[in-house]
Amino acid sequence: MKHPSILALDPSLVAFGYCLNGESGVIKSRLRGWDRVAEITQEVFRMTFGVDVVVVEGYSFGSKGRSVYQIAELGGVVRFWLYQHKITTVEVTPGTLKKFTTGSGAAGKDQMLAAVIRRFYFQGTDNNAADAHALWCFAREAYGAAIASVPADRAALAHRLTWPEIRRSDAA
Repeated sequence: MKHPSILALDPSLVAFGYCLNGESGVIKSRLRGWDRVAEITQEVFRMTFGVDVVVVEGYSFGSKGRSVYQIAELGGVVRFWLYQHKITTVEVTPGTLKKFTTGSGAAGKDQMLAAVIRRFYFQGTDNNAADAHALWCFAREAYGAAIASVPADRAALAHRLTWPEIRRSDAA
């Protein structure tokens, strides 16, 4: 069987990162409030056609500031939408993703970006798109179609999670 079609998401209000089968980018909205949530959710919806699994970066529980509730609302709406539409979803904690990518579960945004460029051939400058690309690579590792070699202890992080079996024989 070929590797599954994977959509990776890094939820953010300003630049919602995504990586769909290796193509990374961000969803940016000039809207505010629920209009922004609706616009981003519609873009996520558009990307889910033909996808076998969606990988979402989990909540950062150490976040502070005025926008933390809006970020949580956006993340909740997107997750609920995926659930309602029976789209197979796996959540990866930020610390696990950072450890897989850099070797440190406490890596900063710049360290993550540098590691994704160096190790996973990311060609961009946006931290959110880089995180989504790292998530996609994490899922590829879990499904036995690694993008690049990572140390065994880091690869084991991807294999510790419960991943759904992909039943499609035509997955790209």
